[in-house]
Amino acid sequence: MGARCWTRGGGERTSPASDPRPLRVVLADDQREVRAALRLLLEQEEGLDVVAEAASVPDLLDLVTVTPCDLVLFDWELSGGPARLLVSALRASRPGLRLVALGSQPEDSATAVRLGADAYASKAGGAAELLHVLTGVRSRTSLCGRM
Repeated sequence: MGARCWTRGGGERTSPASDPRPLRVVLADDQREVRAALRLLLEQEEGLDVVAEAASVPDLLDLVTVTPCDLVLFDWELSGGPARLLVSALRASRPGLRLVALGSQPEDSATAVRLGADAYASKAGGAAELLHVLTGVRSRTSLCGRM
């Protein structure tokens, strides 16, 4: 059985992205080792380009205002503020930005999507699940909000 994730707009999609441009990703996690592992994983995938990293909510909010990006992959428990306010602030500053929450509590998935994240991936799900979620988020619509 394939990986399961919650997504806004419903359903899991695995079709390849139709946009040939790389998806520009900002990573946000307060643990440097986690960011390094995510960067290593994503940079091995065709069509994903990690363009910046943040270690806290304030850093992330500053970064997305000056960094051209298409997607933010962020720790649901990122230090510096509650995730619900982070999602709202990101939606307000960059409405077309795709948001993928990454967390350790499966019960947070429905909450993350209800509050505005495009998808949620479990840290326990491993690399395959995360890549599946990112493919699904990218495949749903063409890239928007490019700077």
